[in-house]
Amino acid sequence: MNKRLNALAEMVDKGSRVADIGTDHAYLPIELMNENKVSYAIASDIAAGPLQNAKDDIVAAGFEDKIETRLGAGLSTITKTDKIDTVVIAGMGGKLMVQILDDALNNGFKFKNLVLEPNIGEPGVRKWLIEHQYRILTEDLIAEAGH
Repeated sequence: MNKRLNALAEMVDKGSRVADIGTDHAYLPIELMNENKVSYAIASDIAAGPLQNAKDDIVAAGFEDKIETRLGAGLSTITKTDKIDTVVIAGMGGKLMVQILDDALNNGFKFKNLVLEPNIGEPGVRKWLIEHQYRILTEDLIAEAGH
């Protein structure tokens, strides 16, 4: 796993129920399982191709009974019965992140922990977090591959 994903994994509390939104290859949920940090995760993506990559990687890692894949936009793939307490949204712009979080909030979802990694638009994400009574507990800046 790369430095960026390792930094995200470190921010997930042990014992969390995690949803990785925009999962791509499901590297993060797989790593969290490998580290025994979580016992259940959802790997969600809006595109079928990346979600198939995630499914293949999850099966190869032997976690098909612990990581569910879901196809859909943002947090619309999460239900109350999933009992997700930690949401990871990484590798997208801050404006899209805020829209995803707003849509979830408008549908009655507020998650205990958010692990966010906007690649642009960080001030908008900070503003949203403050307006919705979240506290920023940990922050890290990662430089990798020229980004």
